[in-house]
Amino acid sequence: MLERVVDEYRINKGMYKPDKWISIPIGRYWIPVLPAWGFKDWLFLHDAHRLFNDFSTGMAGEAELFAWEIGSGRFGRRWWIWFGLIDLIFFSIFMRKAVLKGLKLGRQQHNLYKFDVEELKQKNLEEIKHYVQFGIFPKNN
Repeated sequence: MLERVVDEYRINKGMYKPDKWISIPIGRYWIPVLPAWGFKDWLFLHDAHRLFNDFSTGMAGEAELFAWEIGSGRFGRRWWIWFGLIDLIFFSIFMRKAVLKGLKLGRQQHNLYKFDVEELKQKNLEEIKHYVQFGIFPKNN
């Protein structure tokens, strides 16, 4: 199940807190944040995308991942994430290679933002990887 895989990934990277707080990197520091207004769902999908593409958790990895998310289909109905365009502008100025690499890869793949997070959490990893690569879920036999 996708939820278990993402949780294991977060624990291994030191990003997950069992008390429902999350940690986000700001510079060299991990800042604990209590997610609100759908942020937790967005972050779950963001981390799933990072996991599938093996982007790092550093600033260059964030730049590449953010650009990949835009290149692979933008943010769907999560309208508030568009405020993050300020980040993309920053990344485009200071990490141009990472942004271009992410956009190029993103144009060849599909992100998960248009789906309900709870439904995705119940899918297995192979189904999700297939969708990210080909834009359709595999047919059940």
